[in-house]
Amino acid sequence: MPLDLVNLLKDNRKWQKEQSEKLRDAWNVNDNVIKMPDGNLMRPDTLSTWFHDFIKRNNLPEISLHSLRHINNMKTSLLIIRLKSHISPHIQHDVFGNIVLFHYLHTKSDFYKEL
Repeated sequence: MPLDLVNLLKDNRKWQKEQSEKLRDAWNVNDNVIKMPDGNLMRPDTLSTWFHDFIKRNNLPEISLHSLRHINNMKTSLLIIRLKSHISPHIQHDVFGNIVLFHYLHTKSDFYKEL
């Protein structure tokens, strides 16, 4: 596990301990790693809502949190192309599949906005 992730998890655990001491009986005790400030489960849409609000506050182009996955895959794929002189057909398929998918998603979203 990367050291940055280990440190992030340790910081998160420290925050949870502080929250549980501050809230005492109001703290919801469970084994979840990611929790709300009261210890309850984080709702599945919490991160998406936060991301959408962040985009609006910073006047950034509209994009879903899930779309970042495709962008990251495309950038990683392009990096692989630069690093390797001989690429297997399987990797080529993955690389160009991600590029085509990203282009398709981008053009489809623009198409629907115009309707």
